[in-house]
Amino acid sequence: MSLSILLYNAQVDWVTLTSYDSSWWRRWRQRIANAYNASIPRKIMQYDGLFCGTPDGSIFLGAGSQSGTDHYMMRVSGSIADDISSMWIPEVGRDECKASRIDIQMTIQEPEDWSQYDLFRRLRDKPFTIGWMASAGERVDELATVYIGSRNSERMTRCYEKETVGGNKLLRIETEYKGKRAAMIASRIAKGGGQAVNFLQYEIQHIIKDSALLAAFTPYFYGQPETVYVTDKTDKERQQAWLLNQVLPTFKRHISDHDSDGIVAHMFYKALATLDMGVIMSVGHSVNLEDNGGQ
Repeated sequence: MSLSILLYNAQVDWVTLTSYDSSWWRRWRQRIANAYNASIPRKIMQYDGLFCGTPDGSIFLGAGSQSGTDHYMMRVSGSIADDISSMWIPEVGRDECKASRIDIQMTIQEPEDWSQYDLFRRLRDKPFTIGWMASAGERVDELATVYIGSRNSERMTRCYEKETVGGNKLLRIETEYKGKRAAMIASRIAKGGGQAVNFLQYEIQHIIKDSALLAAFTPYFYGQPETVYVTDKTDKERQQAWLLNQVLPTFKRHISDHDSDGIVAHMFYKALATLDMGVIMSVGHSVNLEDNGGQ
C-alpha cells in the first residue's frame, strides 16, 4: 500500500481539540457527516462518538463528561489535521475550543550520508531522554526512529525514516506538544503569532541543538512543497512491529528483574494458555516460563 506525503513543508500532523461548547460539537458532527459516509461508532477514553479513517489520516469526534460537565473532544491525525486547519484554527482563535495536543512535522529526502544511529549516539550526552527503535529489527541499517524527550513531558520529538515506493528513504522530524504548551502554540498560530515551521525550527535549533540535523532541514524550512508516494505498513504489520520492538524488549527486561519476573512471566503464561500447546512450550522454554511462574 502507498500514500502521498508532502515534502519540504512543515505542517500539523495531529491535533486534539476540546470544548465545553455543544454548538461547536454539533457543527463538527455535521461537517463529518457531510464529508464521510463511513463513520463508525467508537469510544475513546470517556468520549463516545464517531470515527472516520482514510489513507491520509483519521477523525474522531466524541462527547463525554469533564468534572460533571458535558465535554467534547475531536482528534484529527495525519495530513487531514493540516488540510482542515483553516476550519479549526479560527475556532481556537475565538476560544470556541482549545488544543490539548498538537504535532508538527516536516519530511525531506534523507541526505545521502545520513545515519539515524549516529544521531542517536550524538544525542546520548544531551540533558534529555533519548530512545531508539528500529522498525524492522535491531539492525542499525533498517528504518529507525530516534525519540528525543519524555512521553510524560509537554514536548517530545521523533526523528524517523520512511521509505518511498521506489525504495528511497525519507527523513521526518515531528514534535508532539501536549497540555499547556499545545494550547499556547495552537493559540499563537491562530492569532498570527507564528507558523508551524517556526516552532519546528525552534525545536531543532534551540532544544535539540544537533548541527547535522539542523543542516539537513534548514534548506527546506521555506522550500517548495513536493508530493511523493511512500510505502505504508498494513495494520497487521504495524502490530507485529509493536510486539517485536516494544512489547518483547519490555518483557525481557521484566524477566531479568528478580522483583517482578515471576509475576510478569506467570501472567504471560496464563495468556498463552489459550494457544496451541506447542507454542506455549516453545515460548516457555525460551524464557523459562514454567520455573518463573511458580515463584
